[in-house]
Amino acid sequence: ALAEGRTTPALSCAVARLGARARARHGQGLAAARHAPAAARPALRAAWRAGYVLARAREGVDVLRDLGPESEARRRWGLLWRSLLDRV
Repeated sequence: ALAEGRTTPALSCAVARLGARARARHGQGLAAARHAPAAARPALRAAWRAGYVLARAREGVDVLRDLGPESEARRRWGLLWRSLLDRV
């Protein structure tokens, strides 16, 4: 599945757990995505970010606070955050 640019639910969950555990240590969680085939990397990065954002939220950290109000990064994090809240 990875060679075709798809991930499995189990793999996405595992990468999300890595993101949750890594918290502020971005490099460790994203290493899994770097070693995956190029087509699968976006899905794995999204899974890692989801775990990271949820872990930080559980700790009471607002991951959007430090981004500028008009930044593209803030807009993307906001979209991700809203999609996660819709799933919970």
